Amino acid sequence: MPDDPEGWLRLGEAHLRLAGDPRAAIEELQVSLRIEPHSARGYGALGAALHTLGEYPEAAASFAEVQRLDPDYLTNRPALREMEAASRRGTAWPPALPPAASGS
Repeated sequence: MPDDPEGWLRLGEAHLRLAGDPRAAIEELQVSLRIEPHSARGYGALGAALHTLGEYPEAAASFAEVQRLDPDYLTNRPALREMEAASRRGTAWPPALPPAASGS
């Protein structure tokens, strides 16, 4: 069903979370948002995909749209809330772990 925004959204989320392919996710999520431009969930997933690619300003803009559409959306999504804050700072989330100390 090419006009079903939920189908495109779920496909984008699957690309992001299950396949680990944020570029493919962005394509599907953009289709979903063209059909349903008032989807906080869609913009949240798009923000996560953009953040994963290191496109922090674009991710921050997407998360700002989430906040505009649904100010409570991030309340019960602590990981997404942390990713949104990191996007605004221009830093990766989760932060990279320091290299393990060598025992040799």
